[in-house]
Amino acid sequence: MEIRVSDLAKRSDDKEYPYESTGVRQAADPIQLDTGDTFKGTLHYVAEFLPALALKGVKFESRPNELQQVADSDENGGDVFAAVDSTPPVPEGITAKQPFGTDEMETPDAPEAPEDHTDAGSVHTAHTNLESAEDVQELTEMTRDALLNQQSGIIVFNILSGQLARKARVQVLLDGAYWPAVSTIKSRSTSACWDHVGEGFIRELDFSQVWLRLDENNNDDEKDNIIAEWRGDAKAFLRETLVCK
Repeated sequence: MEIRVSDLAKRSDDKEYPYESTGVRQAADPIQLDTGDTFKGTLHYVAEFLPALALKGVKFESRPNELQQVADSDENGGDVFAAVDSTPPVPEGITAKQPFGTDEMETPDAPEAPEDHTDAGSVHTAHTNLESAEDVQELTEMTRDALLNQQSGIIVFNILSGQLARKARVQVLLDGAYWPAVSTIKSRSTSACWDHVGEGFIRELDFSQVWLRLDENNNDDEKDNIIAEWRGDAKAFLRETLVCK
């Protein structure tokens, strides 16, 4: 089944919030299997579009992940993990993406913006092609403390690297959810370099929790084999990891 954003949102005259909700949608749609036109059951759900601010100066520093290092090693004949840095640099800017901001992680093959574009119009994302500066909402400057006073929004994780006792993948769960909001691939060695970006939704920051786990299994169909975990308050977690200019 598919849910179209155009059914949930419409243009608004607010420069900070260029789209607004069309209202809460309650629906019941048939569940289509991946193979063929077979349907199995009906999903009853409620959906609503919630607008958010776009923040100025939001980005992640790009660095090669393990797969890119493998490709470079094959070309150069070097050791894949010899150059892995276990203490990566802290990324500049607020480490959050949409809807807190419209910038996403810069990619090396992203086309350069024309010189006559504004800063907002020169933003490139992996999921959206921005046709003109008029299509981009005005970016808002917000201090670290002001951001932490917001109760709900998208939290974006930039999982960089680490030294592990055993090869594993990182899972991030929010508010005791059964399924991870973010999951990396299993590391190829104990010197892991994921450089993985994923996101989840914080419903109420003052009461939400973040749960980090290391799972030895790399298949979602297999039972998790958790070898290490950490759980803490989402607000304290953000206060320690969020970096503002």
